[in-house]
Amino acid sequence: MSLNNKVLICLIVIVIFSSVGCSKKPEVHSFDFPPTIFWNDTLYYVEDISHSSASIEEINKKIGEIQNVVDASEKPKTNGSANIFEKGCNIYTYKGKNEEKMIVIEYEELYYIASPKSD
Repeated sequence: MSLNNKVLICLIVIVIFSSVGCSKKPEVHSFDFPPTIFWNDTLYYVEDISHSSASIEEINKKIGEIQNVVDASEKPKTNGSANIFEKGCNIYTYKGKNEEKMIVIEYEELYYIASPKSD
């Protein structure tokens, strides 16, 4: 095999590995309104869905699940409703935090941290 063929094969291998990548990150979406859930008469926001995830070790206990989903351009207005997450998504407390300060929503195999927005 000539040197030119070896170089060509190496370049093809590099291009294939570059296009495939080493890991897959969760897809980040753009929303009209931030991911929001209304829980216990409080509106909770996920500030940055691409960086606001918790590990399973940080989750405490299940406190409920999403009962209703409104349009992504709206704020949820009834307890148990959300604008981005799906009906049936589990809601948890975060270890070491009061439920009034932070909750965690399980969605697409990730755990998103949500906090009340202070106006």
